[in-house]
Amino acid sequence: RNNIETKWISAQHGLGVDITLVLQLGGAVGIVVLLVVLWNQRLRRAVVAGRKLEEAQHTLLRAISSPILVVREDNGEILYINEAAAGGRPIAALIGAQAVNLYVDPSDRELFLERMRSEQKVDGLEVLFNGSEGQIIWALVSSRLIVFGGHSSYLSTWTDITARRNAEAELRESEAGLKAFLEYANVPVIIKDLDLHYILVNRAFLDMRGVQLEDSLGKTANDFQPPDIAAKILEADRYVIESGKPC
Repeated sequence: RNNIETKWISAQHGLGVDITLVLQLGGAVGIVVLLVVLWNQRLRRAVVAGRKLEEAQHTLLRAISSPILVVREDNGEILYINEAAAGGRPIAALIGAQAVNLYVDPSDRELFLERMRSEQKVDGLEVLFNGSEGQIIWALVSSRLIVFGGHSSYLSTWTDITARRNAEAELRESEAGLKAFLEYANVPVIIKDLDLHYILVNRAFLDMRGVQLEDSLGKTANDFQPPDIAAKILEADRYVIESGKPC
């Protein structure tokens, strides 16, 4: 004969929630109920721990001044973005939006995902992002997998390299302009390094000397002029280098 005696108490736990425990039940029923209650306690603690972890993540991310973006792995939804990454756009309007909309070229997003799937990380990937007010930003992106809000997510940060890319483009245009000038100039033009070796010559020089470009690069005036004339040319070149004045 089982004498079933039930005792109820309400225990206040650190979760701030009253949990009713069955302290004593006769037979297997009591064991089952006790196991359920203990599992419920453990589950609640895990939930609270998860909330505390998420709060700690948010606190840490808010302390970072670099652009920060957190995107769900499974559906591409933006879970978190800071002011530096938002670039002047309302953060509330970006949370829940699709990360692909941040990219100027969707193929950059596909390349990012391909890298993450194959290597589980991204380092130094150059992409074009849409900025605020129609601006376009060149970014050097790095990313890692994390768990955020209970979801496997991509945590990304980047460096704005727009100024560098613009400078590179201007340099290429300048070089192209110089090469065009050299190509069509009807007088010999020679460009030398600080050691007075030829690093670029134009077609007029090659035609005058009857040589090919590969036979001219790395040479000096000594290779094309009589010794006395070469000495005067080299002396004049050194004067220009040392004084910074034309000769």
